Amino acid sequence: MRITSTGAAARAAYYDRNPTEITALGFSGAATAPHGATTRGTYTVPSGRKAQVMWTSKDLIRSAVAAPVGAAGFRNILGFASGTGALTLTNNVVGDRSHGESGMGQTFVAGKVVSMQTFDLSTGGTIDYDGLTDILEFDA
Repeated sequence: MRITSTGAAARAAYYDRNPTEITALGFSGAATAPHGATTRGTYTVPSGRKAQVMWTSKDLIRSAVAAPVGAAGFRNILGFASGTGALTLTNNVVGDRSHGESGMGQTFVAGKVVSMQTFDLSTGGTIDYDGLTDILEFDA
């Protein structure tokens, strides 16, 4: 007996289609003064490619006491207007910290944008920020 396929040829899995790991979407800022929402880095999926956000990691550390304290945050914006993966810090003691990381597994088509954003609504003091988003880019 002969078995044949009537459909299209099998397509390689995304991780076998000319993959490129993108780890350049990151931000480190020591003793950063209070500020409104500020974009710290962006990545745009190039034409003819797709990308998958593999994981993201973010840290906030209070490096100087605020007077008065306001919420500080670090978030990723993944392909649309709302922020996801938001991490906040509301304590006001030097050394207070907030850490978050997660595996995303979200796939984006050409033209979509992934960005990192920070904010600190205090009127004084400083925050140390450290974050990285790991992205796997591959042929569409």
